[in-house]
Amino acid sequence: MTFAICQKCGAEKFGAVTVCQGCGYCPMNGSDRDIALAMLFSDRYMGLESLQALGRDIAKGVDVQVESEGLDIMTQKISKHLDMFRQRAKPNKKWWQFWKIRISRTT
Repeated sequence: MTFAICQKCGAEKFGAVTVCQGCGYCPMNGSDRDIALAMLFSDRYMGLESLQALGRDIAKGVDVQVESEGLDIMTQKISKHLDMFRQRAKPNKKWWQFWKIRISRTT
């Protein structure tokens, strides 16, 4: 995904989940639904001409409607993948034992 449209201001940007240079909005700081919408507003899911028209509409303040079923499916996929990273890893040792080194001495 290299070409995308900012869902807040309609500016063209490089990458769906990157910070918009036009308004500073970053979908990664939002909800999973915001990330899903950003992905849908990219060249992975829409053609270049459609994206440019979408950007113009958003910039004009047009209330852009997105098919809720498609957005729900994308949100579920995003949530599933991000949940893998949100889960805390369980340590296999107690944290304070990292410094213990066993040295055997021979006399």
